[in-house]
Formats: sequence, C-alpha cells, structure tokens
Amino acid sequence: SKPQENKQTMLDYVKNDLLNIDSKHQDGSATEDIDANMEEFLRIPMKLENLMTFSLAVCVDTFLYVWTMLPLKVVWGLVCLLCTVLRPKKGIGGVMFHRRHLYALLQSLLVWFVYDRVLCPISIGKLYHWIRGQAML
Repeated sequence: SKPQENKQTMLDYVKNDLLNIDSKHQDGSATEDIDANMEEFLRIPMKLENLMTFSLAVCVDTFLYVWTMLPLKVVWGLVCLLCTVLRPKKGIGGVMFHRRHLYALLQSLLVWFVYDRVLCPISIGKLYHWIRGQAML
C-alpha cells in the first residue's frame, strides 16, 4: 500500500495560517512547541538581568582597581625603582625593581595620558550641544 500523502491546498494553507490551527489542539490549547517557546521567551529577561548584573560587577571591579590598587602598585613600583637605583643589582633589603612593577607604572601612565590628551581638551558644554545637534537629525 502507498503511504498517504498530505496534500494541502492554498485555501487550507491560508486558513491554517490565519486561524493558527497548526499551533493549537482541537480544544484551543497550545501545543508543546508553543509551550516550550513561551517558556524560553519568559526565561530571556532573567538571563539578560543576570548578564547585566555581571557586567555591572565587572565595571565596579575595574573602577575600584583603578582607584585603589593601581595607585598602591605605582607607589610600590616607585619605591622599588628607587631602591634599585640606589643599590643596583642588590636593592635595599632585597627590594628591587622588576618588570611587573613596570606594568603598573605603564598602566597609570596610560590613564594619565588619556586624561590629559583626550579628556581635558574636550569642553563638556560643546560636547553636550554637539550631541543634542546629532539628536535633531
């Protein structure tokens, strides 16, 4: 015997599409696909909220590092540099300047450079009016 073919006419297609018959049982309740899709749809805001909370935590961590740990590392790096300059190859009490101290100095130099050469020349008033002018377009 031949397998039964499901032929659908254009009228059947339009009726099914307009009335959303494929996604509902005869009693009008949604099928399992629709239920799964709705559950996934309702999970998205919570996942997005978790992502935004994590992003905020990363921003706070970076902010606190730049304002607390980096200055301490810079001061310690300068102390180590001074000890190494005063007693080359030995340092004072075993305190010597290493490459890892240079990283903190370079990070702080980069922060200062961006502040001095990029942020200071920007007039906040001009920037505000430039942004407002962009919004009018």
